[in-house]
Amino acid sequence: MVRSRHGLAATAVAILAVAALTGCASSASRSRGAATTSTSAATTTVPPPSSTTPSSTPATTSPPAATTDVRVYFLRGGRIDVAHRAVAPTPRIATAAMTQLLSGTTPADTSAGMVTAVPAGTRLLGVSVAGGTATVDLSASFASGADPASISGRLAQVTYTLTQFPTVSRVAFRVGGQALSTLGGVSLAQPLSRPTFPELAPAALLEFPGRGWTVHSPIRLAGTAAVFEGQFSAELTDGAGRVIATRAMYAPLTTAIGGPFDTELAYPAGVSGPAVL
Repeated sequence: MVRSRHGLAATAVAILAVAALTGCASSASRSRGAATTSTSAATTTVPPPSSTTPSSTPATTSPPAATTDVRVYFLRGGRIDVAHRAVAPTPRIATAAMTQLLSGTTPADTSAGMVTAVPAGTRLLGVSVAGGTATVDLSASFASGADPASISGRLAQVTYTLTQFPTVSRVAFRVGGQALSTLGGVSLAQPLSRPTFPELAPAALLEFPGRGWTVHSPIRLAGTAAVFEGQFSAELTDGAGRVIATRAMYAPLTTAIGGPFDTELAYPAGVSGPAVL
C-alpha cells in the first residue's frame, strides 16, 4: 500500500491535518524499497462548496496573486519531497527557484521531516536554458563531501527543481565553471533527468496542493506515482476519520519513476469541519 501524506482542512481556520494517497506499489517501487512513502502533516484550508464557491472555482488560491509559486525539492526519509515557495514575479524563474533551493529548508520544512543534501554555502554562479536542457553552474562547495548518497541527493534536488519548468527536461552540471565527467559516482557526461534517480523517487509524490495552501473545491491533485498498473485512489475524510469522498486515480508507468497524475477531487456539499486528504 502506497501512502503519501499531505494536509488539508475544511474550515476557514487553519488546522493540523494529514492527507493520504493509497494504492499498491509497482514492482519497480518495491524493488527500490518504496512500497510505503509519506509526507508530514501540513496546514491548509478547504472551504466547502456554497452558493459563492461554485465547483468551477480554481483548485488553488495560493500563493497570492502578487507572487509566483515555485517548487523546491528536498529529501525526507531518503526520498525526494517537495516544498513550495512564493517569489516575486520574474523572467528569471529558474534562477529564483535555484536561489530558494540553495537557501535550504525553512522551520516548516524541517518540522515536516525534510532535509537538504546541498552543502551550506553553495552559491549559484549561473543557470541558462536552451533546447530543453538547463545548464547550472554551482560553486565548489556543491562538490564537497565524498558520500555517494549525499552526492546523488544533491544532484537529484537540483534536477527536480529545474525540471519543474516545461522548458526543461534535463540538467547539465558545472562546478566553478567547469564541466565534470562524474561526481560521487554519478556520471555527468550526459545531462540528468528525474528518472536518473529511481532510488530517490517516492512511490507517490504529491506536488499540488502545497503545504499551507488555501484550496477550493474541486481540489487539484497532481504529481507522479509508480504504483501497480498505475492505479490508486485518493480519499477525503472528516475530522472523525469518516470517508466523505473518494477519487480513482491513474498514473501511467511511463518512466523509471512512474508517471504523472493530474485530477480533481470534489469537496462534498453540506459538509464542514476538519478534513483529511
